[in-house]
Amino acid sequence: MTKRISFVRGFRVPKEKDINEALGNDASFSNEFKRSFNSLPHPTSDLDWLANYKEKGQTYKRFLNQCPFVNNNSSSQKYIYLTLLDNDNRLSLLNIDRLIDYTQKFFQMEIKLLPLFTNFNWNEKKKTWICTMKSKNDSIKDITLRTRYNSTSEHSQICVHNILNLLKTSLPNDARCLVAITLHDLYSDESDLFIAGLCYGNRSVAIFSFFRYDPRLEFSEEFWYDWKIKKIKTKLMSTIILLRSCRLLTHEIGHLLGIDHCIYYACLMNGSGHLEEDFSQPLFLCPIDLRKLLQLTNFDFIERYEQLLDFCIENQFKDDINILKKRIEILKNDKTMIQTKKNKDFDYELQQKSKHKSMLFRIVQNSFISIIRRSSNFVRIFEVGPRDGLQNEKTQVSTSTKIEFINRLSQTGLKYIEVTSFVSPKWIPQMNDHVEVLAGIDRLPDICYSVLTPNIQGLNKVLSLGKKAANEVAIFSAASEIFSKKNINCSIEESFQRFNQVVKIAHEQNLPVRGSISCTVGCPYEGKIKPSQVVPLFEKTT
Repeated sequence: MTKRISFVRGFRVPKEKDINEALGNDASFSNEFKRSFNSLPHPTSDLDWLANYKEKGQTYKRFLNQCPFVNNNSSSQKYIYLTLLDNDNRLSLLNIDRLIDYTQKFFQMEIKLLPLFTNFNWNEKKKTWICTMKSKNDSIKDITLRTRYNSTSEHSQICVHNILNLLKTSLPNDARCLVAITLHDLYSDESDLFIAGLCYGNRSVAIFSFFRYDPRLEFSEEFWYDWKIKKIKTKLMSTIILLRSCRLLTHEIGHLLGIDHCIYYACLMNGSGHLEEDFSQPLFLCPIDLRKLLQLTNFDFIERYEQLLDFCIENQFKDDINILKKRIEILKNDKTMIQTKKNKDFDYELQQKSKHKSMLFRIVQNSFISIIRRSSNFVRIFEVGPRDGLQNEKTQVSTSTKIEFINRLSQTGLKYIEVTSFVSPKWIPQMNDHVEVLAGIDRLPDICYSVLTPNIQGLNKVLSLGKKAANEVAIFSAASEIFSKKNINCSIEESFQRFNQVVKIAHEQNLPVRGSISCTVGCPYEGKIKPSQVVPLFEKTT
């Protein structure tokens, strides 16, 4: 008997009354039109989004309060910009012209292609990707992209934060958003299996990778660098990757325009916890999200659907053709629906009543980084026993015992082991043999051996070890001032100043950095820690 997967604890499936309230009582959608949309699907896998995340859902009214583009008096920000982070020969697989055409028809907004990145090449010596970038003032500069590389599979991934920071400086003044698309694999943190996309919502920039949307490829569910090619018909492959690309790009641009995950229907804006769930989701917006989009672009429903139908017929999106034909027929028979645009009186009154609240929502919303795809389906376990477990032991543990301890841990199946700490013996005598321990362990190729380096002196010592250096360095701060001063002998602000220097040098040496914040919930000295103490620190780490 197949196991029935439940929604995450606490999630309440919306009833018809909830759906109607989310849509808005003044909406003029007919019941027949609403019935043409499927209901919210039940989870079929433990990895499904709603099997893991308790979503509240975004009603139409809440969208009006949250979206920064609603009631925006500035008409200058009217374009969606795309930029390509790849070479032309690789991007030919995507058919960029068709992807742009679909996105333009979907949002009823003009799409512009912005040529930012050129001369995309692999630096064999440094094992990193490099390119040329054109800035706003038309100056040209060479860019080295932060890259991680596996010598066994020769697979590489590019760090999304590196790209997003470059995009922030290139956002055109007339842009609603700027989106980079690529066929290179991406990651955000060293613990990631992969990440399909990330956006800085407060800066209107994002990057998405279609690498794992290629139907020819099969991927390991454990190792980021492990994948293989399978056979598939060429004609079928091009249709599948275009369909998947259209779905991903419109979903994520929807987020950049202020539309959150949908919990009311089977909808393009449903959350996704893994690639298979991505691939099974609808291509189109539900009535609630259609109404949100209408607020932004004021399109004609029938004309928009007919444009999408022509695209689906031309590109053989067979499963979606009949859906569009049915909805067009319903709309043409529904005179009220055809005439429906924005209910300006209602929307104006609503916006005026919530003007102060709206501004508060926008400030809060735009102060966060929004991860729009889960980076991995697995929990990453970091074994810190050799460092954190031993550093407070009063009896000095011999170097040979530490090495044997780490070697035994390497045989247990662990993939991430924090070996030691490169700090002054004056502060932590137990770690005074950090060089000997790191140099003496038996390293297995599939394990990441990291060390703690809270300052420049520690990092330089690690780098001086050459081939016997760590695979990764770790830094950490705390959400408690007292804990920070007692633990690393400096204030929180001072710790971040130190870490900025560590991160800069480590990235220059192509050495991955993992950061963490302790005392996010409670502190042994201060007691309970407020979220307001933690959030600003999280923002600084990005």
